Amino acid sequence: MGRQVPIDGGPQYYALDVECVATGLDHNARAVAQIGLVDAHGRELLNIFVKPNEPVVSCLTAITGITPTILETKGISLGEARERLLQVLPSTATLVGQNVMQDVRWLNLKERQDFASMLDLMGLYRVWNAQYRNFTIFNQDHLARVLLNWAGEGPHDAVRDAQNM
Repeated sequence: MGRQVPIDGGPQYYALDVECVATGLDHNARAVAQIGLVDAHGRELLNIFVKPNEPVVSCLTAITGITPTILETKGISLGEARERLLQVLPSTATLVGQNVMQDVRWLNLKERQDFASMLDLMGLYRVWNAQYRNFTIFNQDHLARVLLNWAGEGPHDAVRDAQNM
C-alpha cells in the first residue's frame, strides 16, 4: 500500500500524539507506547500500541491509560508502527501537536521527507513570566479546557489527545 496523496493540493493538517511508558526512574527514561494520528476533521487514522524493546518500569497507567496487558496483547514493534504511520501520513502533511517536535524525535520522522512541516502548540500558547524571566507553557489539558471548553478527565489517550488539538 502506497502513501496517501492529498486530493486538493492545499495544506494538509494532521494531529499527532504519542504516549510513553517509563523505562527507568529518570524523568526522561521513556519509550513510545501509543501513537495516535487524526486528520483535520478529527477522524482517527491511526491508533497503534507499541511494545517497547526495553523493560517497562511503569506504564504510568493513571496518566496514559496504558496497561501491561494492552502492551502484551496489542503492542507491535516501533519499527512496524512507524511503517504503518508512514503509510497513512502524506509527505505533504503539516503535523500539529503539543510538543510535536518531541513526538517526531521519538518516531524518528524527518521533516521535508516524511512530512512537510510542523506546528507546535507549545510555542503558540505561552505567556512571559516577568518574575521568573521565562515563559509559562500551558499543558495540553489546560489548553483543551480553556480553548475548547473540554471537561475531560481520566488518563490520556493518543487519539483523543490528537482530536483535542
